Amino acid sequence: GAIAQLVAQRHEQRVRGLVLAATSGYFASSRDERLNFLGLTGLARLSRLTTAQARSWVTEQIYLQRKTHSLADWAARQIASHDWRHILEAGSAIGDFDSRPWLNELKMPGAMIITTNDKVVSPQRQEELAAALAIPTVTHRVEAGHDAVFAARDQFVPLLLDACHQVVRRSVTV
Repeated sequence: GAIAQLVAQRHEQRVRGLVLAATSGYFASSRDERLNFLGLTGLARLSRLTTAQARSWVTEQIYLQRKTHSLADWAARQIASHDWRHILEAGSAIGDFDSRPWLNELKMPGAMIITTNDKVVSPQRQEELAAALAIPTVTHRVEAGHDAVFAARDQFVPLLLDACHQVVRRSVTV
């Protein structure tokens, strides 16, 4: 979401529309949120000092054993293959992201899929993002969490396809 917003801002002449899902225009505004992202920054720096073998072990012990019991085998393998140093660094950068000052300047059609049970990106912030886009936005809601793209794929994918089709259709008239 943050990357799509930045690409649309920096290369507006190349982007015909914006389809966003389970994302926000900002991620850290309260003191507690900023502290959480500061913690990610510290972990990212610390991870630079560890070996790949140590990072792999930590991934297995701390993350995979707790999170993958509900995932398909292919999804667990994908998660295990990540370089968590890069994930931590990206998470740290997300804490600094804020598109609110310029988002309403984007002059392209958009669509937003709001995950109403999201515990990662609050639905309220997702609603704020949809409302902030300059051109009226097609908004879909799915009763699912942040992982809706795979955990609620039967609901999510049709909404995503519809959002893409509507943005393409509207981009011809803008």
